[in-house]
Amino acid sequence: MIKSPGIMKRILFFCLLHLSIGAYTTLHGQPDTVWTKTYGGVNQERGISIIQTSDGGYLTVGSKDSRSAGELDLWLLKINSEGILEWEKTYGGTKNDWGYDVLQTDDGGYMVTGSTASFGSREYDLWVICLDVGGDSLWSKTFENYGEDYGLAIQPTDDGGFIIVGNTRPYTPDNSLINGDVWLLKFNNEGDTVWTQTYELHYDDIGHSVKQTIDGGYVVAVASWNHWDSSMGNLVKTDGNGNVQWIYSDSMCTGFESVQLTSDGNYLALGTQHGNWDGENIALHKIDTDGKNIWKQTFIRSDILGASALLQTEDGGYAFIGYHRNQELSERDICLIKTDSNGEKEWMKVFDSGVAEYGKDFIQTVNGSYIVLGLTYPFGSGVESDVWIIKTGETGTSMKEESDQMHIKVYPSPTISTLFVETEYTNQFSIHIQAISGQLIFYTNSIGPTAQIDLSSFHKGVYFITIRTKDFITTKKIIKL
Repeated sequence: MIKSPGIMKRILFFCLLHLSIGAYTTLHGQPDTVWTKTYGGVNQERGISIIQTSDGGYLTVGSKDSRSAGELDLWLLKINSEGILEWEKTYGGTKNDWGYDVLQTDDGGYMVTGSTASFGSREYDLWVICLDVGGDSLWSKTFENYGEDYGLAIQPTDDGGFIIVGNTRPYTPDNSLINGDVWLLKFNNEGDTVWTQTYELHYDDIGHSVKQTIDGGYVVAVASWNHWDSSMGNLVKTDGNGNVQWIYSDSMCTGFESVQLTSDGNYLALGTQHGNWDGENIALHKIDTDGKNIWKQTFIRSDILGASALLQTEDGGYAFIGYHRNQELSERDICLIKTDSNGEKEWMKVFDSGVAEYGKDFIQTVNGSYIVLGLTYPFGSGVESDVWIIKTGETGTSMKEESDQMHIKVYPSPTISTLFVETEYTNQFSIHIQAISGQLIFYTNSIGPTAQIDLSSFHKGVYFITIRTKDFITTKKIIKL
């Protein structure tokens, strides 16, 4: 039965869009490297987050020592699908300014979050910049809470606004900093605050990742620790106003770095695990919508030392990025780990430039390629850190084109309200509709050969509809008027 998009909440899904259209069949295997490129100058450049853009290229946010007006500036780096630099821009003032996360908005521009010491009234304020498609600022706002405030992750929300999670650290009466709390900030598309919530869970808490859930609430990945004797990972589930509904905690985990919604409606959290050199180090936690553990998989320290980003892959499995110790060189290499749908490791790919590297973020395109963002010392043109971006081949969950196998028709496009899907496939198939940002806004399962979808509640613009069967997948562009 087709579900009305009016009762579905927008969530960030595992798939970032690629602009190629076709039908595919799935293959498996460890990916090969297609190209690697470094970006930077004689000073420090750090990339923290990467997205795929609607033109098929990529955008990285981080910080750069530009040695112009300030110290570190917020930095955006835009490249095309082949890694060729299209533009780069810095934003900041006379002090340190950091960029942590970025997303593409429905109009093709960008929303960036970070922290600034140059603007605002505190030592560090949470900072949001709204940009056009060329990276020019449309507006910039700072947000204050306790003392030092940082925006670490940003996501779109179903009402057209945005949610940011980060950290806020209060000052004591003698003007010194104490341990921080998780800060959740909801604002509209003009930068006006809708609501804020803070969470004190343990002793020192940092929110690393946030996703909007199907019920309109939020799930937040938190690292909590006591500087003397203990630490833990917390996954916080809230309602649509940020009120806590439940907390999943693991005292064996030193902190959750990332959380994703899974295709079956549950949650997957990536954490660092307590253990000795030969013990367990990284853990994946599958958690249901009531905050109960479904399964937990751990990865030994000899395989991977740390991890920072997580996603669900096109075949229903999972992948995460981190760093691995090169025993011969005593350096750290970037590694990409792929698991099946139960968290069992299928393969691990190590990327080594001959010097120390750290994996920071990654994405998977529809055709199965991975785009990996890391730091390298000093592989590029500088003596400090440079940004290292790697593209893998179309393996792992690679897609091979199979033309006209499903004989699918999607019409009319453009459309004002109703969309029809016709196929010769008579068994169950799934339908996903995504915005150009990669955000899933509609999902359903249907029994062939036809389906009817109500788009009346969708905003005007370009969308991508993906129809998936057991054996094939096809993606088509549609326009809502």
